[in-house]
Amino acid sequence: MAKSNIRAGAVIRDALLQNEALTAIVGQQIMPLRAAKGTTGSYILYGRDGYEPTLTQMGKVDNVAEVLVNCYSTDYDETLDMAEAVEDTVRVMRNSGVEIFIADCVEDVAAEFKDTGEAIYVQAFTLTFGTLQK
Repeated sequence: MAKSNIRAGAVIRDALLQNEALTAIVGQQIMPLRAAKGTTGSYILYGRDGYEPTLTQMGKVDNVAEVLVNCYSTDYDETLDMAEAVEDTVRVMRNSGVEIFIADCVEDVAAEFKDTGEAIYVQAFTLTFGTLQK
């Protein structure tokens, strides 16, 4: 069965779980949309943020999906390691024929805790999918 870009988030999750450098940091904690209750340590959240048709003079060709991939950790350097692993995963996917591109990557502080002085850092990617392999 062909995979549609509706499943772009699941496709990136499967690919990220194949990256040993990334799973050494987050284990299996690559989750859709929100972290499960009780999640601790570093983790990744992903979700489809857009789904638009690609139009040509001949009409609709395909749909383009945008997927957000956010790497969270209380250790800033670890978020950089996670971001590099996401970037490597995208490169591997592209080399295997998947139309995927990094449209954007920004970093931020997702939360600050005044009582402990800790922060949760985030590296936020926007990935654009063209046609998924059939």
